[in-house]
Formats: sequence, C-alpha cells, structure tokens
Amino acid sequence: MTAIEVAPLRAHAMQGPLSKVAIARTRAPNGANGEKPQNSSTSDRAPRSFLSMSRYPKPLSEQQFEGVCLDFLKEKWGRPNLTLYGHRGEAQYGVDIIDQSDPLDVHAAQCKLHDDSKNLQAAEIRSEVAKALTFPRDIRVYAFCTTAKKTAQAQNVVLEINAQHSVSGKLKIVLFFWDDIERFLDQHQGLWDKLNVTSVRSVGTVMGEAISSNNPVLQAMVKEAVAEGLASNGYDCELDRIKGLLDDHKYEAASDLIAGLLARGGGALTPRQRYRCLANQGVIESIRGNEEKGARLLLQAADTCPDHEKAAANRAFALHRLGREDEAWTCAQLAVRKAPGDAHAASALFMCAPLGLTVSEVRAMITPELWSNPEVTSSAADHHLERGEFDEAIELTERCGRDGECSLYAELTRGRALLSRDAPPDPRDAELRPASAPGLRLALEALARAAALAEERNQELLAIQAFLYQLDAVHLLDDDHALEGILEEGLRLSRKHPECKARFLLARAQQRTKEGDHKRAFADA
Repeated sequence: MTAIEVAPLRAHAMQGPLSKVAIARTRAPNGANGEKPQNSSTSDRAPRSFLSMSRYPKPLSEQQFEGVCLDFLKEKWGRPNLTLYGHRGEAQYGVDIIDQSDPLDVHAAQCKLHDDSKNLQAAEIRSEVAKALTFPRDIRVYAFCTTAKKTAQAQNVVLEINAQHSVSGKLKIVLFFWDDIERFLDQHQGLWDKLNVTSVRSVGTVMGEAISSNNPVLQAMVKEAVAEGLASNGYDCELDRIKGLLDDHKYEAASDLIAGLLARGGGALTPRQRYRCLANQGVIESIRGNEEKGARLLLQAADTCPDHEKAAANRAFALHRLGREDEAWTCAQLAVRKAPGDAHAASALFMCAPLGLTVSEVRAMITPELWSNPEVTSSAADHHLERGEFDEAIELTERCGRDGECSLYAELTRGRALLSRDAPPDPRDAELRPASAPGLRLALEALARAAALAEERNQELLAIQAFLYQLDAVHLLDDDHALEGILEEGLRLSRKHPECKARFLLARAQQRTKEGDHKRAFADA
C-alpha cells in the first residue's frame, strides 16, 4: 500500500517525422499514478463512523492509514528519511514504508488496515515477515502497524519470531496496534493536528458535558463538530473513489467528480484534500493534451499543500513542462533531498536534469536501491535518449519489463531510440535501408505495443503519437502493407484531434500519389 497522491503522467509532445537525431526534448512526468487501486471490498476496513470507541478516529482508507503510520514512525523512531515504498502492481516485499538512508540500519514497516473487530492472525504476520526477508537489502527493524484487534496470539508469534531471528541475525519485528499509536499521539498532540483529523476524544468530552448540562450551546457545538468530522471523512471517501476511477483509466468520470467535490467542498476541504483534487485534475488535463493547464494545476496543488510528500517533485515536473528548466532542476534536487528514498522524486531528477549531465552523474544523486525501480530506470532511459545515447536507452528500457504502469513509456522510449539509431542519415538512400531494417522492425514492434497499451489505458494522444512514429518507421522500411494498417488506426483514433488527423491524411495522400491514385490523393490533401 502507498499513500501518495497521483503522480502526473508522462505526456510526450506530438512530433513530426524523425531524422537521425531529430528527437525533441519532450520529457514530462512518469505515468504511474502514485496511489494503488482501492480494494473494492470494505469488509476489512475500519467502520466509517466518526464517533468510534477509539480516542482518535481510525483512518477510513489504506492511503490515510499509511500516511498516519508514516508520520507516527518518523516521530517514534526519529527517522525523518522514512518514505512510502512502491505501489500496487510492483514487488513490495511486504514493505509499505522504508528508510534506506543507512544501508546497515534499514528500517521498514507494513501497514494493515482492518476492522477493529478482526483479530490479527499469526499466519498474516508470518506471511509478511517472509516477504520482508526477501527485500533486496537486509532490514534491521520491521514494524507491523495495524488497526486490528489486539490479541495475545499476535504478540506471542512476534516474540517467537524475534527469538528465532536473534539467533540467526535476521530482522527484529515491532508490533504497533492502534491503541499503541493513540498513546503516542496523546503525548504528541501536535502530530495529530498536523494530520488534519479531528480528535474524537475532544468531541466526546464536550458531548458528555452537553448531555449532563442540557446546555443548548454545547449541544450545538457537538452537532457542528460531528458534522465537520463526517464531512471531512466523506470528502476522503470521495477522493478515494476518484483515485479508483483514475486507476481504472476512467478520466472523464474522475474529472466530473473532482469538479463536483471542489464546488461542494469549498473552504471545508483540508489542504491535503484540495491538493489531491488539483493534482488529479492536473493529470487528467495532461492526458487530454492540455499540457500548460495541467502543469499550472500541479503548481497550484503544490502551493496549496507545500508540505505534501509529492509536492516538490510534482512542482519540478510542472516547471519542466512549462519550459522553466532551471527552476525545474532546482526543485527536483530539493525533492530528492526531502525524500531520498522516493522513486517519484528520483524520476523527477532524471526528467529535469540538464542534458549536460550524464545519466551516471544524475544516478550518483539518488540512493542505489532506487536504480532498480521501473519508474526511475524508465526516466533514466529517456535522459539517455535525449542525449542521443540510443543504445544505452534501449538497454535500460529492456530492464523496465512489459508489465506495470511504466511499460507504456518504456516501450515508447525504446521505439523512439531504435528509430533514431537505425534511421539512415539520408532516408532517400535505398542502399542503406537493408542494414538498418532489423532495428527499424524492432522499433515498429515496440511502438505498436506502446500504442496498444496507451489505447487500453484511454490515453488517446499517446496512442496517436505512437502511430505517428510508426509512420516514420514504415516510410523508412518502404512497407506499404504495414502503412495501410497504421493509417487506418491513426485516422480512427484522431477523429477528435484535427491536427493529428491532418498528418495521417497527408501521409495517405502521399501514398495514394505514389500509387497513381491522384484523385483520391487530392481529396485527402
């Protein structure tokens, strides 16, 4: 589980036909949204009631709970470098929160949001610990944070495992139930205030006084406090629903819900809630092709909640998209310093890095373990591509795999790199085509996969871009049969995008002219 807000999606600008090195600097944020899909089942979640038996309201979503655990453990352990780890769909090794700033003293945590009537099972603890033992680095301390019911069975299994691990030198488990977290919050009220969640304990105290005194003023205070708490929790539920729509690539439905929430919530939204609305809408605008509008929404989100864990990285992406490269680079470096273990910040660093810096120089600025993260390696491959280092870009994209959120951007970068590397210096020189044909065929395959992935995820403009790059490849290969299918698909997708449609029509006109069909060629032109 991760509790990060939606990361802005990479949105490559539309390009014209490519020459050998005509690769425009079109980098933008990575495509994985930062939050994992919400489980549609609610059976394991805390009850959606503002007035619970707990002194503090339990989080209503996995993302909220991870946020609470992150801040709790930062204070409890005194480790400001703790950060959220990975997202659903990646191998997380039983880890939701991690601090790898000291390779010899790695601290990690797993967060389990359960109904407080549900017992924490020994099998669940053993399963997550077994995963944590496969983490790429040795974890020294492993926290298990949960809202499940406290039981002696769970505590005993932790004692048993720790006894075994003390002999073998493996990780130590620390178990935190919700009442353990509550006791810590009692002593650190400022931490709870920082989380922007109303304390039920204070409401309960006022309610008791109101009942005993029958004081209408106090009764009104209780009613208002409860209403505000329920409203705040309700907004979080709506935001989780919006995130679910984004995970399902239902961008228009998500946009409608965001607009409605901003209209209804108004000043009642907390800074973090407003951040989520603005950042998510910024992603949607980028997918629609409204690059400048999307970037300005990301800047507005960062200004609304500058302390949000993703604010600095998203600000860097937005500034980069607006062409303010020096500011973007400064902001990306700040993001990495604030969250050295965060893949999103590391991705921003590669995306915003000046072309004068090599990938190795940028890589030296991030923690070593992030180099295996697909989001980071995909962004590094893009930097290789922009520097004209095509073989290096191709090698890195092969490491990203063909599954997961980053696969679309990796395939697109791979296709562009192969196309740029193997395009003949003079496309009119037919004798040079046979030597470059295998690489161009591979480029065509990668771009076809990118187009299919983009269409599957309702990212129409990226699919169109992939088809336009395919046009370049088939022209260089002089493959009329493949050209026919690409034109058909490109024209189908570009019906709502006149500029893109015009480019496909022009390509079809050129092909019909070549075939001697001048009448239909003229109609297309």
